[in-house]
Amino acid sequence: MLRLRGLRLHLRLQLTVWFRAGCKPGSVGTPPFFACPADDTDYMTYVLAGYRVASREARPDWQEAGLPNTELVSMSDCVVDLLTVDSQEWNDWFGDVESARVQANRAGLHVLGVGIAESDIPAFGLPERRTSIPDGQLLGFELVGHDCGTWHTWTCLGGLVRDVEQATGVRPGQWGLIQDERQARRAADWLTASNLGDPKVFHWVAAMLFAV
Repeated sequence: MLRLRGLRLHLRLQLTVWFRAGCKPGSVGTPPFFACPADDTDYMTYVLAGYRVASREARPDWQEAGLPNTELVSMSDCVVDLLTVDSQEWNDWFGDVESARVQANRAGLHVLGVGIAESDIPAFGLPERRTSIPDGQLLGFELVGHDCGTWHTWTCLGGLVRDVEQATGVRPGQWGLIQDERQARRAADWLTASNLGDPKVFHWVAAMLFAV
């Protein structure tokens, strides 16, 4: 079943990702995950909520003009189509990568791993179970916030991309994602403090997105 609108969130699988803060997209797997400066030793832990099977979309007219026109990547069903685990439940989080790949291949969609920094776990009540993470390609970071069972992205709420850029200088790059982790977290902190997501989102985080 293809999920197009907001759904109840099920976080069934958490995996730990170690990387050097401030690094940029490369590969994930056995550390080091990203290509980083040799003196960059500030490590941060990310916990993966699970896998999404998602489309990649062209930019609609209502989205920010500064976004790329094609191949937009997002974990939010506000802007992409998400596949549910099965037709009997409204759950768009896959607990293992193999079942996600099977469904993605059948539907002609993409498997997207989603990670949240360990420091952001209390805001969403994630359990602390952790396992290893498979190899994959880091795509970038997306500013997202949880609201009434679904995840909103900063690109779906009018004007936020422009507001963030004017205040912080941070803007989306390839795939419509922020390409630097430190910049993404700085933008998420500013957006939370600004209250510009009110009433839909009060707390924003920088979600790590990677293809597997």
